[in-house]
Amino acid sequence: MTIRFKRTALVALSLLLVGLLLRPASASSNLQSRVVRLEFDLRSVQSQVSQLQSQLSRRGPPGRPAPPTDSAPAPTLNGPSLDEQFDNLAILVIEMRDQVRALESKVAELESR
Repeated sequence: MTIRFKRTALVALSLLLVGLLLRPASASSNLQSRVVRLEFDLRSVQSQVSQLQSQLSRRGPPGRPAPPTDSAPAPTLNGPSLDEQFDNLAILVIEMRDQVRALESKVAELESR
């Protein structure tokens, strides 16, 4: 995936997340903790995308090696890759959407009684 596509997808997922959170529904503590975790993961992915974009902007023309950067963090071998984090974020958003829909249907059912 390209960085532009990932950034666009992150913005779309962020908007979806905001839309889901603004819907009126009673949320369980489990859902709240997942939302907090999702927001943290989203900030982490956005930070990594920004770092990658700044690294790309510092690169010279093709064929020339990129200048060494001391400020760039070393890749972590024990953490998930950017693609894995993005996939996890997408899965969490989908799961949260499904949970919100289920809660909304329960609320609608209780209100109709």
